[in-house]
Amino acid sequence: MRFLPRLAGWGVGVALLALGLLGGCTAVAPPVVSPRATAVPSTFVSAANAPDSASVAQLSWQKFFADSALVALVDTALRANPDQLIAVQRVEEARAGLVAARGALLPIVSAGATGGFDRFADYAALGQT
Repeated sequence: MRFLPRLAGWGVGVALLALGLLGGCTAVAPPVVSPRATAVPSTFVSAANAPDSASVAQLSWQKFFADSALVALVDTALRANPDQLIAVQRVEEARAGLVAARGALLPIVSAGATGGFDRFADYAALGQT
């Protein structure tokens, strides 16, 4: 009865080893055939005839939209948008916090001055010599 748990353990180990060895026996992929290179023309388009290289992403939204009424409406909406105003205020608050955090890393310089004048009477206890 003692040999059954040992044999069961060996059986599991042998089965795992066999699965590992069989898993390594995979088919090799066929060689990759690269496509033929595209023929390059001997001359390119001159710079004068080339299309505009400016990207749409480089244009401001006022130049992107050609309709002046649409631009005026979008501009009004951007100025009166409370969510955008809150976002701008949060950005300014974060910038102020960054300045304060950077300022905490700087050394602190402080100075102070005090002065005083005491006058005692001729017959006072502190005025006698």
